[in-house]
Amino acid sequence: MSHSKRNTSRSVFTSYERDLAKAAWASSTARLTRDSYLPFGSCYLCLEIARDPVSCCRGDIFCRECAISNLLAQKKEIKRLMRAREKAQQELQDAVDRDDEEAQKRAVKDFETIQAGLTLAPQRVGPESPAEDEIHSSVRTGKRKAVFDEEEAERIAKQDRAKARKTINQETSKDKMPSFWTPSQTPGTNPLETAVWQQRNNKVTPVCPASTNDAQHPISLKTLQQVKFSKEEPDTSATTAPNPTEPKSICPSWLLRMRPALGC
Repeated sequence: MSHSKRNTSRSVFTSYERDLAKAAWASSTARLTRDSYLPFGSCYLCLEIARDPVSCCRGDIFCRECAISNLLAQKKEIKRLMRAREKAQQELQDAVDRDDEEAQKRAVKDFETIQAGLTLAPQRVGPESPAEDEIHSSVRTGKRKAVFDEEEAERIAKQDRAKARKTINQETSKDKMPSFWTPSQTPGTNPLETAVWQQRNNKVTPVCPASTNDAQHPISLKTLQQVKFSKEEPDTSATTAPNPTEPKSICPSWLLRMRPALGC
């Protein structure tokens, strides 16, 4: 039995876990040097030397093919999000229409029941405004004649539907208690409204893949600028065979190789 408390000595760990622990807690460390950086003029997407390089408005370099492929992928995703947003808005509108229709049917049913004398006058669901109290009092006392136009009738109909909808919600809430600890089941939260709000915050324009989350900038095919780098001239006086690698980019002023840490 081992008395060591290290993870690599306990028998409860597998050999794979021991290898992971040794790799994480070994004495060797990685050190970033200039060789750890990508060569100057590398594409941000494929991490290779940019072929037919283009630049965005902030100076990020990409291959033309990589930039166009990324733009097409982002536009395809934006179209999908737009369709999902329109679908969620349509579902929300349909739900509102169904609630209004149900509330209207309930208001008509209550009115017919009251007119038939089967029940008493409807109870007051919520407090009315002072203007409504003044209108009702004036109609009851006969001090002034109530004039109802189309706008007034529409307003009263909306109030009746709202009261009927509130009554329906109160009756349905008695039978089912929502899970208040779940965000989607919180009382007073409509899942359709939440979905529409989440879709509303999505991006609608392509974003440069080299930008950070806190400093995003847009990118488009029209704003891409072609970049031309000065290349090293091959050494014709050398007796050895020419280097088959691609010539490096140089600064046209200093005639030195461009590096990420070198400023011109």
